[in-house]
Amino acid sequence: MELVYMDGKKEPYTTSAIIAECAGIKHHAIQEHIRKQIGRLEQFGKVSFKMRPLQSGQQTKDYMQRALEKPKRKTLHDSIENWEQAPKHAHSTMNNLLLKAVTDRNAKQLGEEREGYNGIDSLTSDELEQYQAFEDMVIAMIGLNMSYQEIKAMAFRNKKTRQESA
Repeated sequence: MELVYMDGKKEPYTTSAIIAECAGIKHHAIQEHIRKQIGRLEQFGKVSFKMRPLQSGQQTKDYMQRALEKPKRKTLHDSIENWEQAPKHAHSTMNNLLLKAVTDRNAKQLGEEREGYNGIDSLTSDELEQYQAFEDMVIAMIGLNMSYQEIKAMAFRNKKTRQESA
């Protein structure tokens, strides 16, 4: 079981039940800690709860922690829509470029190898972080109206530099 999950909006979250299971602690003990530390936890994101039934028929609170909302940023999709030098099939081309920059594999290869729906769904949390950093870089370069070849060269140049320093 994973401690942190991503929902459909790619927002990380966890629940008190997940924490209890991963830590090997009774759910009730985790709930007590959450109640005592709720002010501190809210610094990291929204804390909410949902009532869920127990086998005995009683109800219990299941606390949920979401990461703080980040300001909306420009998306790769929006950038590509306004890109004068966009290559043919720009969305899938750029997605595959970003995936290759992070994993050396395209979406199809990752989907087959890791049994994901698409390449992004198959990424580990570290890979997703790298993907998002490359995505931010690509969005900026599209904003400067750079060509696909210039963007590709920069993405792989940065990858080579990172690998040498590791």
